[in-house]
Amino acid sequence: MKNEHGFMIVETLLLSFIAIGLSAAIYSYGAAIRAEETIKARTTALYLAKEEMTYIIQKRDLGELTAGHYKYLGERDLTLNNIRYEVFADVEEYEGDENFFKAKVTAKWMIFRKSRELSLERIMLNRKPD
Repeated sequence: MKNEHGFMIVETLLLSFIAIGLSAAIYSYGAAIRAEETIKARTTALYLAKEEMTYIIQKRDLGELTAGHYKYLGERDLTLNNIRYEVFADVEEYEGDENFFKAKVTAKWMIFRKSRELSLERIMLNRKPD
């Protein structure tokens, strides 16, 4: 016991460094999982918004598009991967010209208690191109 001076301090410091390293690794793992889930949710929202824009273009091609508010593909509840999405389109005449429409598709969702939003806009002819 006489020759063991200072071992308790070295052991405590070593254990502290190991604990700090493990907690940093666990935090980094959690942050990586949150980042991956956020990216997946945004990618899903982008695909949903593109699908709604395609729906608006199809309505235009059929001559059924008018200025107004359109819910996702008519009307549909969107819950994917335990995330509720709200997707809609607002269509209006572009700068008062009845030959052009401005379509804005918006996708909203909430992840990790934060509200997110993504928008796509397009200006298009009021009729199907020849």
